[in-house]
Amino acid sequence: MFWILVFGLSLNLIGSILLSKTVIKSDNEISCFSATLWDGNPEVVRSLKKDRKIGKVGLSFLISGFAIQLIYVLITEIGIGWAKVIGEFLGRIWGSE
Repeated sequence: MFWILVFGLSLNLIGSILLSKTVIKSDNEISCFSATLWDGNPEVVRSLKKDRKIGKVGLSFLISGFAIQLIYVLITEIGIGWAKVIGEFLGRIWGSE
């Protein structure tokens, strides 16, 4: 069961790294972005779109990691009975059986 917690923490670590890549830029990238061009800088648009995609993936990794850790705690600390009750309750809310 401990591997579930390790898996959740690993997802958090990967998500954190992906999110940090969208913030930390090299000197070369900063120079490309700060260049003044006649009709705007297409390099900035390309980079912002790429950062948005990486940010979404990183955020989904973080959310998944925290959700997996929460499930681990529900199973180990509260007991499988409570986790089952919560799962059945959420299943009925969402219409699955």
